[in-house]
Amino acid sequence: MIRTYALCMLLGRLAASETAPADLDAAALAARSPLIAALALPAGAWRDLAVTAPDRSADPTRIEAAGGRFLAALQSAKDGPNAEAQKAVAQLVKTLAASTKGEHPDALDPVFARRAVRGGALRRLGAESSEIEQAVAEACRLRTTAAFAGPQGARLEERRDAFGIGAWCLGGTRIAYAVPHPTPHFTRMMPSLALVVELPANADPVTDAGKAEAAALFTGTACVARWSAKDNKLASDPFAWRQVVREPEERDMAKGLFPPHLVLCTPEGDLLRLATLKGSVVPPHNDTPMEAERFLTEAARTLSDTQLLDLIGQYCFSYVYDSPDPRFPLVFGTPDVRGEIHQTAVQTLGTTTCGQFRGDCDDLAELYQSIAERQNRFGHLLLLPSHTAFAVASKDGEDWVIDVMQTGPTLAFARPDVRDALRAAQAHFDPTKPFNPNNFGLLLRFSGENTRGRFGLGWRIFTEREYARTMIDVQRDWQYHTYGHAIAQMGKLIDTGDRDPANLTERAGLYLRTGQLAAAAKQFREVIQENNEPVSRIQEQLLLATVLLRDGKPKEAQAALTEAAATLKRAAPGLGDGVPQIGIRISMGMLQAGDQEGARTVLVTTAFNPLATLVSRLIHLASQPNFDRQAWTGSSSLAPIRGLVRSFVDCLIAHLEKASPETARDPLLVKSRQIVDAWLARLAFLDAETMDMTLDTYSFAARIHALDIGKDALAVAVAAAPMPADGKRDHLARNFAASTQSREADLPWIRMCPAWWMTETFRCIRKDHDEQVSGWSDTSGYIEEHLDPAWTDKAAVAAAACGTSKARAACIGFGLGGRQTDLYEHFAVLATALANADNRVLRERLCYVRIQNDKPLRDASAQMIGRLSPLCSDTQWITVLNIWADEVDYKPKWFSIAWEAAVVGAPNHALAAARMTARRFRDDPIFAEESVFMHQLLGGTLRQGGP
Repeated sequence: MIRTYALCMLLGRLAASETAPADLDAAALAARSPLIAALALPAGAWRDLAVTAPDRSADPTRIEAAGGRFLAALQSAKDGPNAEAQKAVAQLVKTLAASTKGEHPDALDPVFARRAVRGGALRRLGAESSEIEQAVAEACRLRTTAAFAGPQGARLEERRDAFGIGAWCLGGTRIAYAVPHPTPHFTRMMPSLALVVELPANADPVTDAGKAEAAALFTGTACVARWSAKDNKLASDPFAWRQVVREPEERDMAKGLFPPHLVLCTPEGDLLRLATLKGSVVPPHNDTPMEAERFLTEAARTLSDTQLLDLIGQYCFSYVYDSPDPRFPLVFGTPDVRGEIHQTAVQTLGTTTCGQFRGDCDDLAELYQSIAERQNRFGHLLLLPSHTAFAVASKDGEDWVIDVMQTGPTLAFARPDVRDALRAAQAHFDPTKPFNPNNFGLLLRFSGENTRGRFGLGWRIFTEREYARTMIDVQRDWQYHTYGHAIAQMGKLIDTGDRDPANLTERAGLYLRTGQLAAAAKQFREVIQENNEPVSRIQEQLLLATVLLRDGKPKEAQAALTEAAATLKRAAPGLGDGVPQIGIRISMGMLQAGDQEGARTVLVTTAFNPLATLVSRLIHLASQPNFDRQAWTGSSSLAPIRGLVRSFVDCLIAHLEKASPETARDPLLVKSRQIVDAWLARLAFLDAETMDMTLDTYSFAARIHALDIGKDALAVAVAAAPMPADGKRDHLARNFAASTQSREADLPWIRMCPAWWMTETFRCIRKDHDEQVSGWSDTSGYIEEHLDPAWTDKAAVAAAACGTSKARAACIGFGLGGRQTDLYEHFAVLATALANADNRVLRERLCYVRIQNDKPLRDASAQMIGRLSPLCSDTQWITVLNIWADEVDYKPKWFSIAWEAAVVGAPNHALAAARMTARRFRDDPIFAEESVFMHQLLGGTLRQGGP
């Protein structure tokens, strides 16, 4: 019996030795993962507990099912997001179940998408989001996938979510977890580091991460930074840190980026704290203004220099395209479906979910500005090609340094003269644009609008704070169209002896805007005489030509443009790649002034050959088998080049439009037509990143086809063409041949192009008066001329607007419609309502403007009302103003309506609008002053025949 028992025991031990995991020492276990190595496990024997990992395969499926139900509910929601926004939401929902990021460089990261939805990003869209939030939360819940038992009751667990995200958690007498340290968004220089977080006794790493007592960063087993909750400070040896985390060395990057820091995050990767040598910053806990204020104050105090402030964008911010529906600004845009909304700093911080806030370049730039201003650093938002950045100037020894903070690594440009530093900053983003130190592109916001306005100011606003405040206050007058007040402010500044060319140009522009053409011409001539900066001087000569053309003096305008060409010739050696762009502007101005020979000469001597060569090179690039279209449209360095080529093609088309049958066979024009056709066949549709942009390109194609048969014949052909049978045409697959061979194939798409129909609507308003050259002056735009009601064919206007509506309906039917197509229909229908005194439709359109609450839409609608005012009788005009008051009543645009009416030759309508404005805003003395100013100006002080 004893022998039998002993035999059984022996057999049991043998079986156990074959199935039980062998003991591991701490070193062997650490070799399995850098995270385990960083945890520094207690020495001794560890045993694999052979945990069976849970099956999480159903979690993504559950997310997809819940997402489908959410999207269905959203589609049927009353007053929910528009169709374009729903497409964007659908893309976000689709991303939630993905394990990897999409191929597009700006594709949404699925990890951040799930983080955002867990934090409530799908709420307040008009449909209940709790089910999909719960499905995402369940999939992101960490479950044990491996476990080891160690000495003295220690336990090591690997916990992962359904997508493999998670941490190694240590329990027992020491509670800690290890996760990969977050990687920066805008650089690849940061090495892989392990973050180890220490927790109090009895804490749960998953639920109690917020109770962290300490944290450390490791490379292998070497610690490079430690943070302690006791003093809330980071400890790190700068030399040891730089051995591991080296400074980025790319061109123009700021020095000292990525100083010692540590991002404390949960096992799921949610950001809890950004710790630096000067303290730490905690992301907002909710979307209240109080929490935003707390964060801004904390960041300003702690992140005291540019290198530390840069960490906000690198870790706390996630890049997301703007919502395509301004009524629902929290919708995630996509590369294909997006809008333009500039969040305030408080609004950006209000998007915080799981420690990260979101937005695009202008949102981060405004956040940087808000923090920097609290640090008594004064900077501005730069207007760059397809980009916005925050720039601040500071003195560093003998140099001026311009720091540029953006959705990308922070840049720095140091030069002895601040103007040269600004020149270098602009050249980094757009080497094709000539630098004008007296007109630097900025974005400013004054009255809570959802996008910032575009303004141009001189270089001194970066170095002289009081001067900057004065000039920005004048820009506020531009925003509110209180030009009389602005003229008075500039007069005071100039009368004190400050005759900076930027000041004289500013006042001259105000004279031009208010129709004081003689005063504007005199002021421009003075500043041209005193200004030695070539690009600025050329810009002023172009503006002088604008004044003279409006004043009915084409010969004098030609002389001003000839002098601009001479200035460019003298300055060309120092302008480099900026010469073609200036040459295009001068050439277009000469066409407008009727000097076709001069326009051709300038084009040939400045822009034609280099840009023709550039077009050929780009076509060759786009024809390569490995051509990457996403890189083409997504490259910030290619954006200004593509824009320059489009300006060149626009100039060539303008020359061809002005050509007579006798000159059309000129070799230059023949070559121009070949370039235009090649561009249309190979490049035009490559630039179209969205379907809206693709449809808009057909409007451009229509201009080219009209060169062959004329605008009227093209309109007849378009109206007779069938709508496309479906929306599946490959718009890039075009024959590399003359556009005459593609016209028949393009006609149906032009008919389905709302942009073309909108253009036709306005052509019918100014029938036979549509020969202006657009784009020749980026400051003046079109030459404003009086609108004679006799020009307008009201029936044709209504028919064209109807065509716009039918085109939009066809787009929607094919699933191609978007916000831009909606806007084209809006403006065409609004114009028809004004031309035909249809007050019901007018009220409907202005109600739409109010609901959308979108600055560009509102601004353009107010401008249109003023510019079409001559089509209204005195009685009807008062009705129009009353409907505007009922439906929109937006204060900054009341005087816009009044001044636009003055510009187009309706002084009585302008004064009626001014009187109503002053009455409605009696509490604003500036508005009262502006009304008086307009009455004085329009009462006989202008030239004979002026507005």
